[in-house]
Amino acid sequence: MAMRTNVYHEPVKGRPRNIVPILPVKDFNATLSWYESNLGATDRWLWGEPTNHAGCSIGSASIQFSYNPALCDAMAGFELFVTVFGIEDYYQRVTELGAQLALPLQSQPWGASEFVVLDLNGIRLRFNEFDSPPDKSEPLEFEIQQRRLTPAENRSLMIAVGWLKEENSDDGTRHPSLFTVVANYRNQVIGAATVSGNGVDTFRIRDVVVRPEFQGRGVGSKLMLEVLAWVDREVPKGEFVTLETGTATTRFYEKLGFQGADSGFVGMYIRR
Repeated sequence: MAMRTNVYHEPVKGRPRNIVPILPVKDFNATLSWYESNLGATDRWLWGEPTNHAGCSIGSASIQFSYNPALCDAMAGFELFVTVFGIEDYYQRVTELGAQLALPLQSQPWGASEFVVLDLNGIRLRFNEFDSPPDKSEPLEFEIQQRRLTPAENRSLMIAVGWLKEENSDDGTRHPSLFTVVANYRNQVIGAATVSGNGVDTFRIRDVVVRPEFQGRGVGSKLMLEVLAWVDREVPKGEFVTLETGTATTRFYEKLGFQGADSGFVGMYIRR
C-alpha cells in the first residue's frame, strides 16, 4: 500500500476549492421539494423573476439547478458521486423518507459502501463512504483553507460533535466572524476554527471543532496554528484573545500558549 504524507495546502490565488453541479430541470419547485422530502435537503433558494436558477444544501454539500427542459430529458441517467460521513445513518434516513432506490446500500469491491438514489428528473445520486476511517497508523492527508463555512457545513460539524441535535437547529453562523479556517479531507469538511469579535478590542476564538473520527490526528493543532498566525498578524499588541473550553482540552490550549484557571469551565486567553 502506498504511504500518504502530510499535505497542507496553503491558500493561493487561482486555486479551485469546490465543485458544485448545476443540473437542468423542468420545474424548480418540484425539484427542490423532492430533494427536501427525499434527501433531507435544506437552505433552498431561488433566483430571478421569473425563476431561472435555484439551489439547496444536502448536509455539507451544495447543488444548483437551471431551467432547461430539453437538456433535462437528455441528462436522464447522468450520475453524481456524493461522499458521505455516516452512510448507514443517512441511508436509513433517506429510506424512511421514501426516496426511490436504484441500488440498496452494499459494499463495493474498491472498499467502500454505496447506495444509489434516482431523483425525479432521472439523475442517479451515488452516495459513497469508505468502509473504515483513515488508518491511524498512516499520516493523515488533509488540506487547510481560509474561508467561511456554509451554514450546511457548520451545521454538519456541530451535529457530528453533539453541539447540535437537529438538522434545523441554529448553527451559529449568524455570529459575526473575523477569520475562519477549515480542514478538508476528500472534499469533505472535517474541522474548523473561527475568530469572532469587533476587530478592535474584542477577539474570541470559538467553534474549534474536529469530527470525532478525525480527532487525535493533528487536525485541531493545524487549525489552531493557522488561527494563531492570524492573531499575530491582525490583533493589536496588548489585546486579549479569549476562548472557552472544558477541562478535557485545557492542556491542548496551554501547549499553544493559552492561560486559564484549572476549573470545570474556564475562560482562557493569550495576550499580544
